[in-house]
Amino acid sequence: MISDELGTRITHREPLHFPETNMSVAPDAILRFKLIITAEGTVDCVSVEQGHPILASVALESLRHWRFRPLVIEGKPVAYGGTLNLKGKDFE
Repeated sequence: MISDELGTRITHREPLHFPETNMSVAPDAILRFKLIITAEGTVDCVSVEQGHPILASVALESLRHWRFRPLVIEGKPVAYGGTLNLKGKDFE
């Protein structure tokens, strides 16, 4: 389940492919990330706030390729930030 404020703004997501040896911890794992999104909707910066270190490092690589709907203020797209939680079924 993808949640938090950025979850509703996703326009493209790369699959999260975890090594099979790590899948035993994935179903119950919760990963929380802080992201900065550019005015164009690309990920400028992403950091781990919570989560299993191995799963988080794999997810970080994928999240760098995700795309988000730009935030428009007064008719102009602007950079913005927020959190994103990934849990269980988001892991492929």
